[in-house]
Amino acid sequence: MLAERGTTRLSLGVQSFVDAEARAAVRPQRRADVEAALGRVRAAGIPVLNIDLIYGIDGQTADSWRRSLDAALAWRPEELYLYPLYVRPLTGLGRQGPAGPAAAPRG
Repeated sequence: MLAERGTTRLSLGVQSFVDAEARAAVRPQRRADVEAALGRVRAAGIPVLNIDLIYGIDGQTADSWRRSLDAALAWRPEELYLYPLYVRPLTGLGRQGPAGPAAAPRG
């Protein structure tokens, strides 16, 4: 529908292709769902795909960061934005306190 209506750029806030990191950043999407969405974007023929990734996520390593970068680049995005993790007060991650998701009570 977006392509039919003239959309020329679509940005997906993937944040991480590693499921555990996505959960740690309070972004509960699964990699399989992200890959399916990216496939639909490419199939729709939208000319500019942007993928956002976050570095500095709790538990992220140099190796896992590299895996996310490689996974993003495999889609050959026209744009790739890399952001440091920001924890802002009124967000899901901010409400969990300075220690992040590990400190949050399980209910």
